[in-house]
Amino acid sequence: METRKLIEVLSMEVIKELERLNYAYNTVCGLRASFKRICAFARDRNEPYFSENLGKEYLKEKYGCTADYYLEAFPKKAKEAIRSVRLLGDYQLHGVVIRRIKKRKGYVKPPQFEEALTAYDKGMRKQ
Repeated sequence: METRKLIEVLSMEVIKELERLNYAYNTVCGLRASFKRICAFARDRNEPYFSENLGKEYLKEKYGCTADYYLEAFPKKAKEAIRSVRLLGDYQLHGVVIRRIKKRKGYVKPPQFEEALTAYDKGMRKQ
């Protein structure tokens, strides 16, 4: 049987993992505050554990957000709250913080060399 962690314990573990991954101080502080709001919401509903349903109810009640936040773009006003719900859900399921945004763009070929580099890429893939 699966053992679930209390929402307060889960949120503390996520914060520790974010710090271990060297997330920016301000990002961690913002997420910590967001987790506290989610924990307070859960306490008001007598829900000791985090669930996707609890997260959806929180987003709907507090932010009027009814979008499927795994498939659709974030509404700007609820961006941090959605990110917090995602972090808690992913960490509970997988035990890791899943990065969803690439910080760096891939290599952009200079226009004057694009044709030669593309031909080189194709040649290397054939081998």
